[in-house]
Amino acid sequence: MISLDIKNAFNSINWTDIMQLLIKYKVPLKLLRLFNSFLSERTVVLEDCTRWEYNVGVPQGSSCGPILWLLVANEALRSFIENENVLVQAFADDFVILLKATASYKFSDMSKDIMLQFEQWASTYNLKFSESKSKYIMFKVSKNITHFPGIYLYEKRISYTNDLKYLGIVFDPGFTFMTHLNRVQEKIIKINEKLRRIIRATWGIRPEMTKEIYLTILERIILYGVEIWYRDKVKMNMKLLQIQRYPLLSITRTYKTTSNEALQVLSGCIPLDLKAQMQVEIDSKIRGVVSFADPSVIDFEKEEKIPPWEVIRINWNFFREVNKHFSIFTDGSKMNGRVGCAFVLYVDNIETNSFMFRLSDNCSVFMAEVYAIYKAVEEIRIRNLDCVDIISDSRSALMALNSLRERRNFINEIKRKVIAHQGINFK
Repeated sequence: MISLDIKNAFNSINWTDIMQLLIKYKVPLKLLRLFNSFLSERTVVLEDCTRWEYNVGVPQGSSCGPILWLLVANEALRSFIENENVLVQAFADDFVILLKATASYKFSDMSKDIMLQFEQWASTYNLKFSESKSKYIMFKVSKNITHFPGIYLYEKRISYTNDLKYLGIVFDPGFTFMTHLNRVQEKIIKINEKLRRIIRATWGIRPEMTKEIYLTILERIILYGVEIWYRDKVKMNMKLLQIQRYPLLSITRTYKTTSNEALQVLSGCIPLDLKAQMQVEIDSKIRGVVSFADPSVIDFEKEEKIPPWEVIRINWNFFREVNKHFSIFTDGSKMNGRVGCAFVLYVDNIETNSFMFRLSDNCSVFMAEVYAIYKAVEEIRIRNLDCVDIISDSRSALMALNSLRERRNFINEIKRKVIAHQGINFK
């Protein structure tokens, strides 16, 4: 992971380059004239009343300033071809390069062309990278890192660091983010010490106001970027509770020997590890992604909006006789509070394979039936079988596949796979 720092980025771009990019992206003429008027004949009056004309930099404090900068930054991003081993990302003037390789020495070769392209882009738009502030970090997979590649910028080697800060989050080689939490703890202690100057046992601001400061300021500082760095592990949860303890002591005004549980009850504040888990769960639901803690989880109730012309209907018939070639029987059940499903493959009326799957106890029988069909379709695609009958005793699952109003993503994914692999019949 390489972080590149640009010297005085927003104040170095030539106005002529901005106008050329606006023309390139076919900005309407009336807006083009507006920007041209705004980016011409500008002067600055100094303290001694002398005037200084300037023709560089995006407008500071204006809503269009970041947009004009993004036009320039986009030129750098467009110059890189998509590659599974290389990802170039930018947020405002902060560029980061992610490289993936199996050996340390490969990073040197991979970074040469990338850094050269960045140097050419910077030269084109009158920009310059800072060699001293640009740094890189390596993330270990299993073994500790012993060899560090040489990554060069303007023919100078940029330095390696064990803690790289990008957009307010500190990354470490082990991807534990404990360094990030240690930095946050130091910041919270400093703020809390300033807060305690006006909080005493019998005077100062009221506990209700202190709690409001904690909820609106301190808690948000602690949980900034929690969707990225949080791991549901004992060490991290203990660190979060340790950080939370400082402001809770200020809210409750109790002795330092008071336990964390008592502080949380007296203050009425949710334990910080539970708050972090809640925010991560909410974020995963909003973005429609599965929590990294358990990648095997399938969001069965996730819905998708399908255009009418892409709606799929899977027809089915009543089962009368076994197919002479390939037949798959699927079933799902719930017994003694435990849920599972299975399917059996028959070739010429002879059982050849059987598969069983254990599901969460919270799943319904309908989910188990649909999951069995899903795994059966996957097996057909892997074996590349033709003319296969899938026999299910769940009419609700078959009706869901037949419905034109079905919006659940998991069921629609089965439909798409069935259509893509012709020769699958449902009974």
